Formats: sequence, structure tokens, C-alpha cells
Amino acid sequence: MEKSKRDSKLSAAALIMSASVLLSRIIGIARDMVFAKLEGTSDAMDAYVAAFLIPELLNHFIAGGFLSITFIPLFQKHLLREAKEQAWDLFSNILTIGSIVTAVFVLLGIFFTDDLLRFALSINASENTLRSPQWIGLTVKLTRIVLPAQLFFYWGFVLIAVQYAHKRFLAPSLMGVIYNLGIIALGTILHKRMGIEGFAWGVLIGAFAGAVIIQIIGARLVGLRFRPLVRPTEPDFVRFLLLSIPFVIGMGMTFSNEILFRLFGMYLDRGAIAGLNYALRLMMVVVGIIGQAAAQASYPFMSQLAQQSKLSELNTLANSVIAKICTFAIPLSAVMIAVAPEVVAVIYQHGEFGPESARLTSQLLSLYLIGAFALSSNTIVMRNFYATQNTLFPMVISTLVIAVSIPFYMQAISHLGVIGVPLTNAISMLIQFVVLYLLWSHKKLNMQGCRATLYTIVKIWLIAAVGAVISYGLKTWLGSISVLAGSGKGASFMRGLLVGAPALLLIFLLLDLTGISSVRHSLRSLLRRRS
Repeated sequence: MEKSKRDSKLSAAALIMSASVLLSRIIGIARDMVFAKLEGTSDAMDAYVAAFLIPELLNHFIAGGFLSITFIPLFQKHLLREAKEQAWDLFSNILTIGSIVTAVFVLLGIFFTDDLLRFALSINASENTLRSPQWIGLTVKLTRIVLPAQLFFYWGFVLIAVQYAHKRFLAPSLMGVIYNLGIIALGTILHKRMGIEGFAWGVLIGAFAGAVIIQIIGARLVGLRFRPLVRPTEPDFVRFLLLSIPFVIGMGMTFSNEILFRLFGMYLDRGAIAGLNYALRLMMVVVGIIGQAAAQASYPFMSQLAQQSKLSELNTLANSVIAKICTFAIPLSAVMIAVAPEVVAVIYQHGEFGPESARLTSQLLSLYLIGAFALSSNTIVMRNFYATQNTLFPMVISTLVIAVSIPFYMQAISHLGVIGVPLTNAISMLIQFVVLYLLWSHKKLNMQGCRATLYTIVKIWLIAAVGAVISYGLKTWLGSISVLAGSGKGASFMRGLLVGAPALLLIFLLLDLTGISSVRHSLRSLLRRRS
């Protein structure tokens, strides 16, 4: 009964997070469509994307994106003991000290923006002959506008962690939605007068609305209590700090995705950074809807199982979630690879985003998608470790994989150009997932479940590959029909729909008929629990 109740709550949480992530991603794509129409793959768009290099680094160094992972177990420990006052004191201490530290780093970042960007460009200066002083100046200006948003995000992440600890997901699910709406609304209004700078101001306002205002409302609904506290030697805070340090010194795959494409893109031709960004955003739609939503929804339950020392149930839950992630992520990725030119043309190709930009972005998207399932699945494997309060080991492994991959990135972009970035990225994501999953399973008596899950993943890929090949053949045939052979949005949409939908249904049908994965059962279970 307890397991059934937990599964029901997990399904509801996953549905909320999936729906919110889907909405956020749709709005994110709408934001990128606005970018594509107004800026395409211009120098200004390259500068806007590059302007997030330093803010992304700062976000990582304050462990902002990982606060819920390190905070929830400590906060839940007090809740389970009904020591609410201690729980809220921990919250207040972390929020106060973290805000002071983040504010100092934001000010330093603003002051040294120019020096930091020039240093990044100097790493591979011999090949960097395409970035003008004007481009660097614009990137510096945009960076200084968006940097303060990291303080708002820090507040938001702490407030979201409190809500996750109470298994409340609605307000956290709105952060990305409101953030992107702020960028679109304010950026569009200001673009005629300020150009790309208008979108940078949209980032700042959107971050405050989505990460602060909405999250305060959500946190108040779970009993928010805050008073300024600065107790750096308090045992819970020391424990929080020790758990967070691995995130600061280590590199996660999601973090490296955001940093490395910007860094290496600065050494490539005009439009490379923008093209990589457009492609990565589309790939992250798959990861966000399927992987990140499942991870965010399942982590409070995984944490609770770990707190209760129910390792066997934790392994069963993780194996099941990984298998379900791959059941949907792999077929969707395979079909999207087949119809990548059509997807990019329909979504982005208008205004300043011409056929050449579409061709480049579709190539990059196809390569990114190869590793989408691994990045999605790895969000669950990493949280296995986090639930047991082991943040050091996975970050060491992740950092080693990424560090080893950097010379390969350099060689790949030297020999292959811009396509070397997503190709190396996909291989790195796959290696990191397999290595971490095997190491977790070896340490936590899950080898049988791990082997079964990995074997299932291989079989899903084989079926999906068949579907992708059929898709290519069908697309070639449809391309011979004059009404569907054009490069316009209408022809691209019809071609993509007539190729993608049947191929996806065929893959799901084959998975069902072969018994590899019961898609129908998963959907029926989700709908039943929803009702």
C-alpha cells in the first residue's frame, strides 16, 4: 500500500513537472524563434549567447542548480523529526550567507568582465581571428546586464528546494515559463530601440519575476519562515557546504554543455555560437520533458528511500525510471535525427534565419540528439548518489570524463569545424552515463538490474534505428512529390509530419510487440494515476 501510494504521488509529480517543462520548453522555443527572426545567426546573436559564459560559470560555482540536491536531505531530516524550527533556521542561514557570497561574485564579475572574456579568447588566440573588438565590447556589455540575474536565481533555487522538500511542484514548475516570457516580452518591445540588448534586460526582469516573486508565493504556502542568519559554523550549514563543494570543484555534463559550446564556439566562424545554441536548445527539449522532469519529480522520493535505508527499493525505482526515460527519449531522438532539417526549417527559418543557418543548425541538432537519452538517464543515476548524500564521487567521475574530453573537443573542432562540438559532446554524455551507472550498481548491489536496463537500452536503440532508416527512405520518396519537395515552412511541416509521426508510432508498436518495453502500459499507468 505504501509503495502504491508513493508511486501514485511520484506519477502525479512527474506529470506536473513534465507538463511544466514542456510548457517552459515550448515558450523557450518561441523565444528562440523570436531570436531567429530578428537576429538569425548574426554577430550580435553570437555575442548574446556568449554573454552567458561568465553567468553560467558563476551559477555553477555557487552550486545554484544543485541546491535542491544538497539542501533537501538536510531539510527533510528535520521535517521527519518534526523539528520545523531547525529546518527553517537552516533555510535562513543558507539563504543569507549564500546571498552575500553571490552578491560579491556578481560585483567582481561585472568589474572584471572584459578581462575574463579576453582571457577566454586568448586560450586559443592563434585560431581566433574572427572576433572583432566591437564584438567583444558588445559581449562585455550584455554580460554585465545579465550577471545580476544570478543573485535572483540563487534566491529562487533555495525557495524551490524548500517546496520540493514538501513535495510541492507547482510554483517551481512556473519559474522557467515566467523567465522565458519575460525575455520574449521585454526583448521584443525593446529590440527596435536597443537591438539585442533589449533581450538582456528581459533576462534580468524575467529572472526576478520567475525565480523570486513566484517562488516566494509558493514557499509561503508551505509555511515559509525567514530571518537573517549568519552562522557559518552551524553543523547543518557545514554539512551543506561539504556536500556542495564537489559541485563547485566538479563539472556536470549539463554545466559543461552550456560552457563548452560557448567557449569553443568563440574560436569558430561567425554564427557558430548561435547555431550551436539553437541546436542545443532543441535537444534539451527532449532532455527536459523526458529526463529532467522525471529526475526532479523522483528525487524527493529517492531521497526519502535513502533516508530510510531502503536501498533495494531505491535501485528498483531508479532502474524503472531509466528504462521509461529511454523508452521515450530514444525513439523521439531517432525520428528527430531523420527529420532534423524539417524541424529546424519549421521552427527557426524565417526573417534573418535563412537556409544556410537552417542547414548548419540541423546538422548540429542531429549530432546532439545521439546523446540525448544518455544525458536524460544520467540525471537519474546522479541523483542515486545525491540521495545517499554522496556528491563527491559522481562529480569526480564527471569531471574526469569532461576533462579527458577537452583535448578531443580541440582536435574535433580543428579537423571537423563546428560539428566537432556536438559530436564530442554526444560521446562524452554516453561515456559518463554508462560509467556512473556501472559504478553505482557495483557499489550498491544493482548489477543485475543495471545489466538488464542497459540491455533494454541497446534493444530500444536497434528498434529506433530501424524506424530512423524507414524515415529516411520515406522522406526521400516524399521529396519526389512536387508539392512536398519545397523548402518552405508548409512543405517542411507536411514532410516532417508524414515522416515523423508514422515512424514514431512504428517504433512504439515494435517495442510493444517485441516485449522490449510496454509503451501502452506506461501511458495507461500514467493516465490512471492522473485520474
